[in-house]
Formats: sequence, structure tokens, C-alpha cells
Amino acid sequence: MWARLKRAILASWREWRREPGKRRKVPPSLEIENLSIAGTTWRFSPAGFIVLAETYLDTARTAPLGKNNFNPARTFLAGHSIELGLKAFLSLNGASLVELAGGPFGHRLDLLLEEAEKIGLNQSVALSKEQAEAIRFASHYYSNKILEYPALSEAVRAYPKMPNTDLLISAAGALVLGLKQRCIEAA
Repeated sequence: MWARLKRAILASWREWRREPGKRRKVPPSLEIENLSIAGTTWRFSPAGFIVLAETYLDTARTAPLGKNNFNPARTFLAGHSIELGLKAFLSLNGASLVELAGGPFGHRLDLLLEEAEKIGLNQSVALSKEQAEAIRFASHYYSNKILEYPALSEAVRAYPKMPNTDLLISAAGALVLGLKQRCIEAA
């Protein structure tokens, strides 16, 4: 059964890559998020999001500070962990993988946090006021890819709005700690 599923997924990928002019809006990897066998359904998205969030968090925690305590890659990794953690929570609460991969949120940490707070994030995760503010503040640099690509206008001004990486790492840690068990149990 698994071999048949694997063949179907690979065939779907080949078809998607072969005909770029006729591509569906989402790649095949986003089309399957639930698996049902004999009346039992497994939801993989919450667990997948939180496992990846934890991986990015662990890497951010162990990344060196860099010269003059400047390491935008470390800040990016923390931001990505936060994005995945918030998407794990939204997925737990019914958002589809396709919706979270693009949709109204994109990579906007502020919008993801706002939506998660609306539907009760604070009941699962103990984010401090400072952590929530750090996430909102980081959204501009993170969603505009200032942490990923050379941003001359920011560099010449010494990155005046660089988020507090340590606070972002602690926020990502709170998300992973508060959501991991629920996400794994949802699978």
C-alpha cells in the first residue's frame, strides 16, 4: 500500500514538473495532508510543522553569534521556527496546508500571530508580552527577506530594526514547548 502511495506521489510530481504552463496552483507535496486507512485518518500537517519548527529552533540556538554579535542567519532561523510554530497551531485549529503555504498569511509573522491569538493561542502557549512584541517587530525583516538577501539600504544604516534574536529564540521555544505534544497527538 505504501509503495502504491509513493508511486502516485512521484507520478504527480513528474506531471507537475513536466508541464509548467499547465501547473496547478500548488505543488503535489501540499496536496496530501491527511491519510485515511480503514476509517482511521491521520493528519500530518500539525506534527510536520512542529517537528520542523523544533529543528530550526535547535539550529538557531546552536548557531554562533558571529562577529560583533551579528548573525542574521540565526535571526532568520528563529523567525522560521516561529512561522512554523504558528502554522502548526493554525493547522491544529483547522487551517489547511495549502492555505498556510500561501494564502492570506504568507510569511507575515504579525498576521500569523494575530490569527493565532484570535483563536486562543494563549490557552496553549505562554508567550510573554515581550515575546509577542518581538514577533510582531521581526515580521518586517522576516517577511521582506531582509535576513536572507543583501539589503544595502539596511546595511548602510547598521540594520536599525534588527529584531532581538534571543527574544525570538525564547518565543520559538515557548511555541514548540507549548504545542509539540498536541501536534504529535493530532497525527
